Amino acid sequence: MSVGSAHEIALQRLWWLADAPLFIDEPLIASFYDAVVRPEFELQGKTIGEINERTNSLLMGGAGEAGLGLPSFLSFLGADARLKVDGKLEHTRKRSEQATAQHDWKAVHTAGRKLEELVAVYVADQRFHSRLIFMDCPTSGIQTLAGAMLDFETLEQANDSFPRSLIFLDVKSEAIIIPTMCEFSAGGFAELYENLIGKLWKPEDTSRPVYPSATSATASKERLAYWKDISGRYNSRVAMEILEKAATDGRKLEWLDFRLRLSVEGETLHLHVCPRGLYAAGTFGYNFIRRGNRQGVRIVGSLKRGPDLNVLAIFEC
Repeated sequence: MSVGSAHEIALQRLWWLADAPLFIDEPLIASFYDAVVRPEFELQGKTIGEINERTNSLLMGGAGEAGLGLPSFLSFLGADARLKVDGKLEHTRKRSEQATAQHDWKAVHTAGRKLEELVAVYVADQRFHSRLIFMDCPTSGIQTLAGAMLDFETLEQANDSFPRSLIFLDVKSEAIIIPTMCEFSAGGFAELYENLIGKLWKPEDTSRPVYPSATSATASKERLAYWKDISGRYNSRVAMEILEKAATDGRKLEWLDFRLRLSVEGETLHLHVCPRGLYAAGTFGYNFIRRGNRQGVRIVGSLKRGPDLNVLAIFEC
């Protein structure tokens, strides 16, 4: 695929990164950013009139293309947008040079900007285009930035080389987001999936699903059937209440696991989310589970074996 085509796909599929996230895992993004970008310098402050081209390239992560104060992420916009931005930058540069003696400019470091820079690395380097993956949910196809189509069975193989694949999930309304397990910051676990099943099935109901043993010869098919059964009775309000009730009495959520249904056949994607005690239960109860079911939600994460996703950020629709 040509660079132009790849940038066009990136524009169509990644524009929502320029939004305030519902949730963002700052420590995970910082570590991932360091592993992939390997910055030689971290900008603490600079005098605008004296920064050289090589230093600017290192700091901005894109051969100087980003320009003064322009995130590398915006280089996706192409030549026409670039001309408009250049005009604004030139005006800013002139004002900055006049004020060089009076002002020390400080770099802005946020998890959102680091995430944008990470994505910019994957888009800018054609070798990484197969590692940038787009999925709709329910899935009608899994596409890489290189233009290749993947099926669910081969998705895990996309994680067989460095850097780790990034997945962008566009989750449609009526999403089935099943909370499965959580740990609290002060200690203790809650088996959310068991509580959910207890609400959706009566104890004496013989159709109540049971998670298959790992030693079963047909464990893979049984797992599909298990999640399909839960999805068939899923109620987002009940799922929301299960999670929010677990976090009563001031308990803070350290991490949560979810299953996101990808297809009616029972295929699911495991989501691992680490709020680290910094987010209210309602962020994941009402806003993620309940509102995500009604309005949809967008997720970006790094792929690991399973297939499984370490969630980097969640965005509302």
